[in-house]
Amino acid sequence: MENQEANTTQAPSMVLDAYGMVQIKETAKWAKTIAIIGFVMMGIMLLFGIFGIVFAFTKSNNGAAFGFIPLIFMMAIMLVLYGIPCYYLLQFYKYCHAAILERDSAGLSKGLAFLKSHFNFIGVLIIIGIAFYAVVAIGMLIGFAVGGSIFNGVF
Repeated sequence: MENQEANTTQAPSMVLDAYGMVQIKETAKWAKTIAIIGFVMMGIMLLFGIFGIVFAFTKSNNGAAFGFIPLIFMMAIMLVLYGIPCYYLLQFYKYCHAAILERDSAGLSKGLAFLKSHFNFIGVLIIIGIAFYAVVAIGMLIGFAVGGSIFNGVF
């Protein structure tokens, strides 16, 4: 009786066969590759941004380069938005790779949690992007409607 109670309170276990382990190992390798490429691209973006800022400040003698400050903030936001998914992918690789080598189900669960976080972040970004495009499209339609009525008899 006591043994039955212990079995009902434990979480169900799952066994991963060799094919599943190979698939997770390959997925983790690709995640590492994509994360490294993402970090390299972030570095290139940062270098181009720094080069552009330095060039703008050295060629401008009347303070016009301060117009680049919003661009600097935008670049910083883009780097953060690009870096978070890359970080999640790299953590997915780290935990899943170690879990496959050590046959550690807790490490595999943690790695899969990072993969879930990666997709959650990307999904939220996509939803925000679609909402932004919808607001812009509605704004353009309103602008065309108002602009058309204002200039209707002028031209």
